[in-house]
Parts: sequence; structure tokens; C-alpha cells
Amino acid sequence: MPWQSAMDRLRAELFVGREPEQEAFGRLLSARSAPDPGGSGGASGTSPAHAPVAILVSGSPGIGKTALLRQMAARTRTSGHSAAWLDASAIDGPNALDTALAALIDAPDGPSLASGDGAPRMAVWFIDALAPSLVVPLFERVCPRLPADVRLVAATSEAPLAWRADPVVRRLVAALPLGPLSDDESRALLRTRGVDDEAHAPILDFAYGHPLALALAADVAAQMPGGEVFKPLAAPSLIGALVSRFAAGVDSDDARDALTAAALVRTLDEPLLAALLGRDDARECFEWLSQLAITERRGLGLGLHPLVQDVLPQDARWRHPVRFDDLHVRARGAYAARLVRAAEADFAPLLADYLFLLRDNPIVRPFFELLVQPLRTDASRRWRTRPATAADIDGLVALTEAHEGAESARWARFWLTRDPRTARVYEDHGSDLTSSAPSLVGFLLTLRLVPGADTHGDAAVEAALRVAGGAAPLRSHEHATLFRFWMAAQTYQNVSPVQALIFVETVRHYLATPGLAISLLPFADVGLWQLVMAVAGLERMAEADFEIGGHTYGVFGHDWRRVPPDAWLDRIAHFGLDPAPPPPTARARRVLSREAFGEAVDEALRCARRPDQLARTVLAETRLVGTGAPDAGEALVGVIREAIGRMAAVPRTRPLALALDASFFSSIATQERVAEHLGLPFSTYRRHRRRATDALTDALWLVESEAGGRGERAVAATNA
Repeated sequence: MPWQSAMDRLRAELFVGREPEQEAFGRLLSARSAPDPGGSGGASGTSPAHAPVAILVSGSPGIGKTALLRQMAARTRTSGHSAAWLDASAIDGPNALDTALAALIDAPDGPSLASGDGAPRMAVWFIDALAPSLVVPLFERVCPRLPADVRLVAATSEAPLAWRADPVVRRLVAALPLGPLSDDESRALLRTRGVDDEAHAPILDFAYGHPLALALAADVAAQMPGGEVFKPLAAPSLIGALVSRFAAGVDSDDARDALTAAALVRTLDEPLLAALLGRDDARECFEWLSQLAITERRGLGLGLHPLVQDVLPQDARWRHPVRFDDLHVRARGAYAARLVRAAEADFAPLLADYLFLLRDNPIVRPFFELLVQPLRTDASRRWRTRPATAADIDGLVALTEAHEGAESARWARFWLTRDPRTARVYEDHGSDLTSSAPSLVGFLLTLRLVPGADTHGDAAVEAALRVAGGAAPLRSHEHATLFRFWMAAQTYQNVSPVQALIFVETVRHYLATPGLAISLLPFADVGLWQLVMAVAGLERMAEADFEIGGHTYGVFGHDWRRVPPDAWLDRIAHFGLDPAPPPPTARARRVLSREAFGEAVDEALRCARRPDQLARTVLAETRLVGTGAPDAGEALVGVIREAIGRMAAVPRTRPLALALDASFFSSIATQERVAEHLGLPFSTYRRHRRRATDALTDALWLVESEAGGRGERAVAATNA
């Protein structure tokens, strides 16, 4: 067969990688007879006891199983043996498998054929696309009946654990799970496809060593005009071809939503899947996902292959943008709820999960990669953070002086000496955690500022308090946070893994600090961070800039009363997906003085029976109403009625609650009739109503003033 020989030679020339797998196949070819338990060879030759007589290749769709089997088949023929091929994709049971294998025995090129010189020739049967459910029947029922001169190579998407339970099978069958190609192997594959070296980088970044993705991307790149930059995720034909392979057999909306949900997040557990699908229970869907060849156990949940996590969301967003957006909103809400409740040790991984949702944003992705670095197994053992102690002061002061000069160092010593616990230190314990003292790699010093606080002459604190006492001054129960010093030992304030860990701590502070009204973060180089801070939702606050040691530090900050943590996280997510202005539901809130708040309550009560008008009042723009409330007027009515209900439950304030209900929520037409209804003289009624309104204002002020106000918590609970 001259064409077959030519094709075999060409296949061998173009095949890339898989050296260990090919070595295992070479050992199988050298096992010339059935194994002899006593260690002696059979009639047709001698081989070591327990030499492999079968190979099981496993791996996810497109990982190269078929290509490897074809290369093995070509090598079989080149070695003078016969090769038989069976496509098992349509075989649905053990009996059908028996029938198909019986047909191979009767084939013209079957086993026990003699070579041209009369020497016995071995046959190798290649079974491609074997269903995982047929792996056990293949080795337990079929193999024992095979002729002694037949070797078997099968490929399946996933090797079930049960097939390895038999120790005899474990000895005779070599398991070859296929992983991605290395970078060198990937480059070699691209060269065989005619892709120039300078065009490799974007394809390698996209494909993660996945052979099918490499091959398809190479074909797309070959059709592009010269000089054009290849963007794999912008190639619909490439995405469609990969999705059709990864999602083969997914034929229902529920299954597709579950698969998209798994691709959308970094790590999926059962409760998170239920939240993403809007269900109380997702056990069945989670079990189904865990059995797919494209999923893997990852920490306490499961994850999809990175390539799948790239292409499936792209396809889902194109195919059904509304359904994809709903899924994304649920994911953001679920992570936001987890972040608010997270323990310190769990916060960084959760924040990485949240940022993973925004990984397609070119600004967010580098920060996600930096944040993930310290979370990897080896780095997480080496990198530690803890509160500073008095023993750390000299080292932190020296680090400050190295980067910011003597005057800044003097202020660092001043604040650290007052309370070392205001700082968190970041340490590298090295690869050998027991042999050396940890090295300081960075620190963050946080100051809590309240109205009237003593600045001690620190220009940074003076500027921060000016902002805190400006147009929306701090109220008695509120405070501001100034991140007075933050730096990495090697890179100062430049982007680095240490800077990413400091970023984690600032976000945890935003979400977990009661009474936080304003936060301020100074930068030595404002221009470097301008775009990143825009994505992070922090505003440039030039009025908080300060000069120390002849250098001006620019400040970014945030008023958490105007845009609270839940709305802030949602704004970041919105910007991460679409750099257009955020939707109207994410509008900023009003921050009112106590006097202005009382006036707003009076205004709201005058239109309490008209939710449409109530939605346009100043009170509807405060923290009484969550930024994500679908109807601000109805939501505010509910808050007011709930406060009146609490007053009615207390005997002392019950008469005031009755006066409010009759005055503003009943159908009684005039104040005179209301007074008559309450059994009060009109002049007494007016004083009574004023007392009732003041009491309601006090109650609502308490709700509005709580950290993370009532409406905000309600929205967070709804999203969760």
C-alpha cells in the first residue's frame, strides 16, 4: 500500500511530542507473547514477566488522543506488524463492543498473519473514542478472549477508577493520561503548521498547550493578512470549533447553563453552582459536571481546563447575551456575599475568584495573575502576613527611608511607636521554612481618623482630615481610613505580587470595617495608577495630596457612604465587562448632615402615599435604600413603615406611631379630621405629630448611619 506507507512516513515527520507515551508503546511492541506468570517466554519469543500488552490513553477532548493513536498505528506498520483500527464512538454497550472486536479477528489484516519471510507477525488493535463506561468491560470481558498475538491500544475521555481495581489489569495495562504540550512542543507543532516564530506568542497564551486549539489557531493565523496581530478570542470559527468539541453531547439549556457557569468561575462548588443557576439544590448538575473529561478537582471544588474557561464564556455571551449577563450578575452577587462574610485567611482566594470573573479586561488580568501567584501552593507556604510588633519598627523605618527618604521615615517611626499594630508586615519565609529567619518583603500602615483627631503635624493626616471635614463631613459615628504607608521592599509601589497582597488587605478593610466613611490611598506616582484606579472605582482626590521630603504624593479615595461596598464591587465588575458608564441603578448616594436628613424625612412624609414621587426625594438617595433596589419609592415606603412598626411595638412610642400612620398613610383627608380621629385638640395634635416625626427621624437616622445601611444589606442578601 504505497499511499499508506507515504502517509505513515509523513505522519512520523510531523508528529510532535508525547515522548513518554511513545516509549511506553515501544515496550508494548517488544512484548512478543502473552505474559508468563512464571517469567518464561512463550513459543514465539521471550519477554519479561508482566510486560504491558495493552495501553489505555485518556484525556479531555482535543488533547491529541486520536493523533497519538494514529502515530502509534503508523509505527506499528513501519515495524512490520499489522494494525487494525476501530472507531468506537458509535458503540454503546459491551455486546456491541464484542461484535466489533470479533469483526477485527475476521478482517484480512487480522492476527496470526505471517510476514513475508514466514516469521510470525503481531497485530495491534487501536480502539479510538471508547466510552468511559466501556473501559471496564473491555479489559475484564473482552481482553481475556483475545488471541495471544494481539496487542491493544484504546483511547477514552476519562479512565474510570474501577478498571484499575484488578491488580492483574494494573500490571498488564499501561495507563497514559495525556496532558498539554510543553511550550517547546507547542512551538514545534506551530512550525509544522507553517506559523512563523514571531506569531507564536498570542497562540501559546491562548491554547495552554492544547493540541486541537494550537492546530485550529494555526489554521486561522495562516489565513490572516501579513502583519495583522492574531487575536484568538476574536475568531468566531475558532471559538465555534472548540465549543463544539468541548460541549459535545450538551443538548439542553440547563446543561449548557451549568457548563457555562463552571467555565465562568475559577473554582466551582455545589452551593455556588446552585446560586449561579438560581436553584435551591444543584447536586445533580454538580455530579454531572464532575464526570466530564474537561473538569478536574481543584481545591475544595472543581474547575474546567483553562482553555475551556476562555472559550465557553465567549461563545455563551455571543449566543445568548441576556442569559450570560444574568449568570454573571448571579456570580458577582454570590462572591460579594462571600467576601463580606469571609475570614481573613479565606479573603485573598475569594477576591481572586471575584477578579477572575473580569479576567478578559486587559487592566484587571495582570492584577489577577499577580494576586494568584502568592496563593499557589509553594508561595502560600512561603509568603505570610501578620500584625507588626515593636521588634519590626526599625526594619519598617529603614524600608521607608530607602524608598521615601528621611522625613517619611521619621513619620513612619512616629506612628509605629504609638501603636505597631497599625501596620501589617509581609514576609517571605523561604523555601526551607525551618532553617532561616523570614525576610521583610513589604508592609501597610493604616491610620483610623475621627473628627477632631490630632494630626501631630503630619501633612498627610492634615490633608486627610481636610477631606473628611469637607462637603460631606464625618458624622459622630463615622471615621476615615488613611493608608499612610504601603510599599514592597523590592518594587516599592510598582505592580508586584507583594503589592497585590497589600491590595487584598485594603479591599478586606473596605468590606469589613464598621463605620468606615472615607478611605484614602496615597501614591508617589499618580500617573502610573490613574487607569487602574479608574477600574478599581477610586476617585482622584487632589485636595488630599500632601508633600513630604520635597515630594508630592497624590491621593485616590472613596466615600463609602455614597457608593457602598456592594455597589462598588458591582461597579468594578461592570467596568471590567464594559468600560461604558455604570447603569443608573449604581448611582451614588447622598451623604447628609443630621439637620439635612431631618428635612429630607419631612419631604418624604409629605408624599409617602405616592411612591413615584417618593422615589424622586432626597431621602430615596440615602443609604436607607439600596443602590440596586428595583423601585426606590416602594423600597423607601417599606423602610419607613418598618420603622413606624418598631415604634408601635413599644408602649411609650405607640401613640406617636399611630399619629404617623394616621397623618401620612391613611385616607383621612385633612389634618383636622386626623386630630379628631386621634381624639386630640388640633393644636395638641400638631405638637404630637412633630414629636412623632422627630422620633421617626431619629429611628431612620440610626438605620442610615449603621455601617452598610439596611438597604445595602438587603440588596447583598438578595444577590446572595
